[in-house]
Amino acid sequence: MTEPEDKPRPTLAARGEFETGESGLGLGLGMAWERLVDRERPFDHAPGDLPPPDVDLTALAARPLIAPAGEMEPNSFTDFSARSRNLARKMAAEDPATTELEFLHAQLVMALRRSDVPAQALTLYFRIWDEHGARLAREMPTRWRVSAAQCFADHGRTEAERSLGAQMALMFGLVKLYESERRFSGLAAWELFANRRPHKGPLMMGLAAYDLREGDLPRNLLARIWRQSLDAGPMGQLAEALISDFETSNRGLLIRLHKMGKRVAPRAD
Repeated sequence: MTEPEDKPRPTLAARGEFETGESGLGLGLGMAWERLVDRERPFDHAPGDLPPPDVDLTALAARPLIAPAGEMEPNSFTDFSARSRNLARKMAAEDPATTELEFLHAQLVMALRRSDVPAQALTLYFRIWDEHGARLAREMPTRWRVSAAQCFADHGRTEAERSLGAQMALMFGLVKLYESERRFSGLAAWELFANRRPHKGPLMMGLAAYDLREGDLPRNLLARIWRQSLDAGPMGQLAEALISDFETSNRGLLIRLHKMGKRVAPRAD
């Protein structure tokens, strides 16, 4: 008697979907895990790398960042001091409005994304968000806001902070991926696809296609996250600001889906 073939049920996969067995990560989950652990090796910290825990944060928020003199310098993966100087040069050049508080926050993000985080870094990080979080949630570049969410996911003081931080970091990581892929269409971020008849082929892993006219998936997803933000302290403020920007950006998925839904013909039933 022959053994039955080990194939996914038709409702779980399209024909041939998993036949090649190729990893979309290019190296498999095991190697991805090892690489992540390697990227989290702790920094070598020197005295004076960070200000004291009781530093005047309001004064830092009022001062523009002045980049260190000199060009970008070579540094090792664990050299916190040199990496901080290079980061200051980059942030000051990209945005002259960057404050010393925002630079300190960026330094803390660097430290918190590694293992063996100094207690001083955690104290400063949560002081910044408790005392100046509302402003940073509105004004910081999105890159640093998303990085802050990941830090809350890893080090949050409450389950609400950790859970909400993880959701926001995952959400915007996926946004970055799909918006980057979309650029290969040649369309600007605010332009709709011209074809009104989408390909009828199956989605991956048996997922059902989203109903552009009557679906409420985006509303439900964001409403659930918004509800959690009410009890998540400064991470809640950060999530609310990110969700508000995501909802109203004219370069984003939600606006495109909304416009596409208006032009799709009603269903026959």
